[in-house]
Amino acid sequence: MNSGYRGMPEATAKAWAHGWFHTGDQFIEDAEGNFYFVDRVKDAIRRRGENISSFEVEQDVLAHPEVEYVAAVAVPNPDVAAGTGDEEVKVVVVRSEGSGFDA
Repeated sequence: MNSGYRGMPEATAKAWAHGWFHTGDQFIEDAEGNFYFVDRVKDAIRRRGENISSFEVEQDVLAHPEVEYVAAVAVPNPDVAAGTGDEEVKVVVVRSEGSGFDA
């Protein structure tokens, strides 16, 4: 483990809250007690007052049979004033070989 962030005492205190190191990773636990990585807490996309998990968006897109790889990212919302924290969702897709669909 580490003793903290160099020269960043506030960030260190936040990461080491209550004696535990908080990684910022989200996990789920199944009925057998196994843990599965879901997403990074900071990977949430803020859209119209709602936090959207980039992981969940990616999993939905990956369900399409012609999608090989996908990344969901936040982009600035052109309809909202800059600096408000409101974003739009952009999905970048690599199609499977032989795929016939387009954007």
